[in-house]
Amino acid sequence: PYIQEITFKFFDSEADTIAALNRRDVDGIGFLSAQNLDRVKAAGRSVTVHELEMPRYFTIFANQTQSKILADRAVREALMRAIDRNTLVQDVLRGSAEATWGPIPPGLPGAGANPNRYPYTPDEARALLEAAGWKDPDGDGIREKPMGATATSTPLALTMAVPDNDELRLVAEEVRRTWREVGALLTVQVLPSATLQQDIIRPRKYDLVLFGEILGAEPDPFSFWHSSQKKNPGLNLALYDNRAAARLLEEARQTLDPAARRAKYEEFSKLVIEDIPAFFLYAPTYLYPVSSRVKGVAATFATVPAQRFTHIEEWYINTKRVRK
Repeated sequence: PYIQEITFKFFDSEADTIAALNRRDVDGIGFLSAQNLDRVKAAGRSVTVHELEMPRYFTIFANQTQSKILADRAVREALMRAIDRNTLVQDVLRGSAEATWGPIPPGLPGAGANPNRYPYTPDEARALLEAAGWKDPDGDGIREKPMGATATSTPLALTMAVPDNDELRLVAEEVRRTWREVGALLTVQVLPSATLQQDIIRPRKYDLVLFGEILGAEPDPFSFWHSSQKKNPGLNLALYDNRAAARLLEEARQTLDPAARRAKYEEFSKLVIEDIPAFFLYAPTYLYPVSSRVKGVAATFATVPAQRFTHIEEWYINTKRVRK
């Protein structure tokens, strides 16, 4: 390799990491959120932000077991239609993402050609809620409906757990805003990652949770969507339970034919999109800022963050003239 030694430094926050890059204490950052692009560029340092595609996406998972409100498919479809993914991608994520509509991110085998069944249509969302009995009789902007044996009026109110992350907080606030416009009240609960994992996700104590999933280049969504993975330590955060979908996931694992596997994943995706166990949001671009003095960085795809170092043996910094 041209570079003989690499030193890794760890920081308490992204802000501290960016400050170190701008002070020239480090030559690269392992990850940069889209909101902080200007903070890197404004410092005047010559930095190249490499954009890597990654098989990951962020989703709001619905726990229909805990929330009777979410058990109503009409409510879930209304909430799906009340998410403005274009604003999320262009404004919140600064264009460094792609909208997603199903359990397999765009471009991966099984994603399907055009799975967008629920575009941003707030009027249709309101109509669905009205038809399902969610009204606003007192005019306070929050819909309600008699539920339970006593027919007590229940507000259309939900709580969403979110990791303590600048980008995800902004995403959650945008979803809260558009849901409020159709009459749904969303409370955003921001928690440290360790607390979220231990106290919320493991016992499945949430109405909604905003979380990310990483698939392989050849996706295998079994761990995230098979019914056997509903309980901890499984990763089926939507507690999704569909026998036909589970069978397709099992069969896809068993076939060695890529075309057959892709077809099964496409059928699986269609089932998930129809059932709406989660609200799919976006697949972000992995932003990797590196000092422009480091040459030869050429990775464009990574299944895991460590693959940003692909062909690192070809990176170089110093050059000199060579006599022929």
